[in-house]
Amino acid sequence: MLRNGKAVAEALQKKHYPQAMVADIEEALAAQKMFSSREWKRLYADGSVAKWLQQVSDFFATEGPVAAATPATQYFDPSLYLATV
Repeated sequence: MLRNGKAVAEALQKKHYPQAMVADIEEALAAQKMFSSREWKRLYADGSVAKWLQQVSDFFATEGPVAAATPATQYFDPSLYLATV
């Protein structure tokens, strides 16, 4: 997906998203953050993933009907992933 975005976008459009334009799929793929297992391990270990999840929780607590959002550190356990990789 990272090395040949155009071919991936064409295959996705043909097999799964015939209503979408290939250029739109390419744009969506380019906007994604994709990481290798080694990078994910670092992001789990340094707390980055928990911070990202907390941003989502904060958004819903502020903008949605969530009165008391549970902090990400209470519902996200990176040790499971880190013990596996």
